[in-house]
Amino acid sequence: MKLCKTTLSFGLMALCAAAFAGGSAKPSTSVSTVVPAAWLRAWQQPAMSDRPLQIVHGIKAQRASPSGMKYYKDLGLGGIVCNVAFPHYMQSEEAWKTLIKGVEACRQLGLFVWLYDEKGYPSGAAGGLVLAENRGFEALALAFDQSRSDPFMLRPSYEHTHASNNFAYARRYINLLDARADASFIRHTHDAYWRRLEKYFGATIQAVFTDEPSLMAVNIGQLPKEVRKKVPVVDPLDPKTVALPSVPWVRDLPDLPSVPWVRDLPEQYQQRYHQDLKVQRRSLFEGDTAADRHVRRQFWALVADLVADRYYGQIQAWCGKHHIASSGHTLWEEDILHHVPLDGDKLKVLGRMDIPGMDELSSDPEVVIHGGWMTAGMPCSAAALHGRRRVMTEVSDFSQRMANRSDAALDAMQATAAWQAAWGVTDFRLYYAPARRSASDYRAYCDFVGRLNALLEPATPDPHVLLYYPIYDLWAEYRPVAEPLRLASQPPLVRKIVASFWRLGTALQRSQNPFVMADHELLATAKVGGQRGQAPSLQPVSAAQSSVGRRSQSPLRDGEPVLTIAGHSFTTIV
Repeated sequence: MKLCKTTLSFGLMALCAAAFAGGSAKPSTSVSTVVPAAWLRAWQQPAMSDRPLQIVHGIKAQRASPSGMKYYKDLGLGGIVCNVAFPHYMQSEEAWKTLIKGVEACRQLGLFVWLYDEKGYPSGAAGGLVLAENRGFEALALAFDQSRSDPFMLRPSYEHTHASNNFAYARRYINLLDARADASFIRHTHDAYWRRLEKYFGATIQAVFTDEPSLMAVNIGQLPKEVRKKVPVVDPLDPKTVALPSVPWVRDLPDLPSVPWVRDLPEQYQQRYHQDLKVQRRSLFEGDTAADRHVRRQFWALVADLVADRYYGQIQAWCGKHHIASSGHTLWEEDILHHVPLDGDKLKVLGRMDIPGMDELSSDPEVVIHGGWMTAGMPCSAAALHGRRRVMTEVSDFSQRMANRSDAALDAMQATAAWQAAWGVTDFRLYYAPARRSASDYRAYCDFVGRLNALLEPATPDPHVLLYYPIYDLWAEYRPVAEPLRLASQPPLVRKIVASFWRLGTALQRSQNPFVMADHELLATAKVGGQRGQAPSLQPVSAAQSSVGRRSQSPLRDGEPVLTIAGHSFTTIV
């Protein structure tokens, strides 16, 4: 359903005003004459598919029935995101029976189900089953120690990484660059759900949710001591490594600059670039020559392709074969500096999700509106530039609760939802705690999200501004560091690129200019004047060279299409 901008804008304003004034009240005659009848029906009774889903880590036995699951339906939810219970993860038949009963109850009630793919997070470990199968599947880093005669060493990516510094478990992690490890994760997790729940796939079960997978080879900082003591430790932090077959492990584990690694990376590098990576390794850590920058660009481009294909691609292919969507979100969407070591190219890996997602930890509208544009913009851009509409958010008031503030109020939750929907978010997955709010408030929130989707989800976002995502520039300049990664540790040009990119996106949002982000590869697919790749004047400048409002040096007049990508035409490039 498409309406002109005037009808959409004024109709949405009128209906939102009705929502805040009382929500389900009968629309006035004036509203009825502006908004189509189908929208009014959807507004009064939002479909289950338009409503948010509650994230539930393990269905309780007493809820695994239609009467028990009705609790979620009565709250206004459209379903749940769930997993087999964490105790004896994937191996308890009683837990599987409970899950099956819960999913069947959802089917009977018309509730939808997404499957959460991990015991806690980050996704990939299958609760430790992957590394129990083969310890050689553990995440690897190439570390650099200038104090040694041979400064290079391979070691596990555990100490000093997100694997040992998250709120779920301190647990060793798999190597996302290793196709065998990724296949093992899918076999232990996705195949297990399929064996037991096959008849629900594609109907009740609609997607798989992967949570904060990453390449690990970067120090993201330590958890506060008061938080760390509450985190279960599966794999103790060990000052000594464990010797593994055929791998030259170094014995001590100081914090060192590192990059992600996999057994066949030198071979892949040789095949792609016809060069010996072993000879060029030092350039990954230091050097300011054009040759050094070229090596870094080649390395991170390869890493980005491998993780996109081997982890995200394998999951996407499995989901397609089994009639569901792949979804989830990555780690640290909000900081472009971390995009290099955590993903290679975050826009690329998000593009390998059928429903790319984000993680919104705050429900303070002031925080979200002024500081969250990159968090929302990344998955929304990935969806738009791959011809998709749906975008997922894992949303909560985690930040407020961690700061010992009160739970987010209903109006703040609604404002946060509206801001995300304005960006293009469609699928709301909730970590809000229903027990900490009144049932009427929770229902009002779920109704509000359902109404946003009833109005906006059928529409197609149509931004005309394209913001260059300067990952190509960052590949050349990024330097791995031992300490927690901060902008101050990076070369001046990195700081300039990051600051300029942030300033551009912030200015565009504050000036109410909808935009999407595209990296160099997406720009290379663009049609320019009906041709591809035949307009050198449209090649992107780095973010450090851009300024707000600068238009591409195009022979076209302002207001005419400059680039077309995936059916979207852009008149302004910054």
